[in-house]
Amino acid sequence: MYGQEITNMLDMFPLNCPCFEILYKISCGLFMGGNFSWGRIFAFIHFAVRLFLRSIKNPLIVPINLCIEIVYALGAIFAQGAFTWIANHGGWRRIVPPDRIVTSVRNSPLCSPLGLIVAAGMIVFVLTFRLWRSKV
Repeated sequence: MYGQEITNMLDMFPLNCPCFEILYKISCGLFMGGNFSWGRIFAFIHFAVRLFLRSIKNPLIVPINLCIEIVYALGAIFAQGAFTWIANHGGWRRIVPPDRIVTSVRNSPLCSPLGLIVAAGMIVFVLTFRLWRSKV
C-alpha cells in the first residue's frame, strides 16, 4: 500500500463511515490468514494516519474523539494477532538496531501492547493539535 493506492482506498469509503469499520475492512484484506509482516503493519498504521488526516477535514468531527476512536480501533485490530506476531519477531526492538537503544528503555513497558497504543495515540494527538492550531 503506497500513496495513490491508499488514497484510492480511502476514497472508496464515505466521510461519515465509522473509522473502526474502515480499518477493520482494510485489516481483513491486509492481514488475511494471519499474513503479517513489518511492511504490512507499517502500511496499516500509515493508512490509519491518512484516514485521520482525511477525516478531520469534516467540520462535524471532533479531532480528539476521532484520535481516540482510531487508536482504540488499531489496538483492537492488532490484538487479533499482530501483537503476537510482533512479539514473536523480536518486538519493536527488532526494527531498531540494538546499539541505538538505551539500556534503561530496553525493559520498559513501552514495548507492551498498551504502551504501543498510548504511543500511537500521542502521535495522533500531536498531529491533531498541530493541525488544529494551524487553522486557528
